[in-house]
Amino acid sequence: MKITIENIGVLGKISVELAGITVIAGENDSGKSTIGKIFFALVHAFSNYPVLLQQERKESIRRQIERIFFELRRNFDLSQFPQIRESFSPPLLIRRIELLDEAALLDMSMMLNTLKEASPDKATVLKLAQDRLDKLRDYVRIEISDKDAIANSIFKALQSEFGGEIVNKSQTNNAKITLSDGETNIFDVTLSDSGIIDFHGGENMGLEDATFVEGPAVIQFNNAMSGYSPLGESNRTSSGSIPFHTLDLSQKLRNGKFGLFNLDNSNSNLNLGNIYKGKVYFDDEEKSFFLRKGNYRVSSDNIASGVKALGLIDMLISGGYVGERMLLILDEPETNLHPKWQIEYAKVLCELASRGATILVTTHSPYMLEALKGFVGKFNAKANFYLASKSEDNEINYVDTTTNISPIIRVLSDPLSKLIDDISDEF
Repeated sequence: MKITIENIGVLGKISVELAGITVIAGENDSGKSTIGKIFFALVHAFSNYPVLLQQERKESIRRQIERIFFELRRNFDLSQFPQIRESFSPPLLIRRIELLDEAALLDMSMMLNTLKEASPDKATVLKLAQDRLDKLRDYVRIEISDKDAIANSIFKALQSEFGGEIVNKSQTNNAKITLSDGETNIFDVTLSDSGIIDFHGGENMGLEDATFVEGPAVIQFNNAMSGYSPLGESNRTSSGSIPFHTLDLSQKLRNGKFGLFNLDNSNSNLNLGNIYKGKVYFDDEEKSFFLRKGNYRVSSDNIASGVKALGLIDMLISGGYVGERMLLILDEPETNLHPKWQIEYAKVLCELASRGATILVTTHSPYMLEALKGFVGKFNAKANFYLASKSEDNEINYVDTTTNISPIIRVLSDPLSKLIDDISDEF
């Protein structure tokens, strides 16, 4: 699967092939995380568009009827008209939205006529209410195609991931994404920060789910996110919005189901608990994460960051969120990990890829990079390696180094060589 991205985040135009394990290495602010966010948003847009469409329609209907209700309440004593109050009242409306059809809308129009007969002097107010009801009838009649629903879902997902700022601010052109699978074009979309401009395609991506991991902090702050939902408007807080991928990860760790790889067997090669000698888990009763070690357990406040990092992946694997037709996105997974654990982590990732998982990894670590390259061969997993770099004028380039990762190793080792030279000059 090949993606071409133009003018999103800090990126100009780059292309990346996704298969087995895809590794992107390079300096900071070179768009590595941007690619992960885009893939995450696209997978969820295709998987969740029916739910997102339903939620959006419910919310639009609710807002329109609420406007009618509050206008009526300001001009009439609705306690004298209990049936009208029940039909338009927001608390009671939620139950009726699913049943809102032509017959229900006609009943609501007849109720407005009842008010007009009782208060002919309020005809202007009721005319405005009826006009809004007519617009609502037109909205309910509209059948949105799958293509339009997918395009809208893509925009909503990207908006969530990029905080509404999708398009590269240094560019005057719109953003564009093209996704293909071999010779088949899945879709191409052109968009701005305010909406979709053009959309073609709509083939199934072939991925059912995506999980984006950018660190173990989600375990520590799980309770702060438990009241929010990854979908809809409920990810907004008073200070902004919680990224879609963060809420999604938090929910998966809390609600993990039995899945593809059963890690109850302590001898399993995929059990990262063998490395940190324990098991991180979520306690449903106490609504918190714990580390079980032998006969005692440790609360999440006192679990080392490295253990949390390994435990998090352990939970995703045993929960069934890593496997065939699923994308795992790991943003700098070496953070908080000793080189020894980085190598073990890489080994597990390569075995997962050999079993059918699709994994995208961004990294700065030569240990992680060399381990991934080595274990890919051992497990016969598909792999792609890219070097992300910046030119002097801040243009970002991606170079395919799959056949030879030495350019990446050279870039990652340059800072150490420079440090040695600088220290030597002092003496």
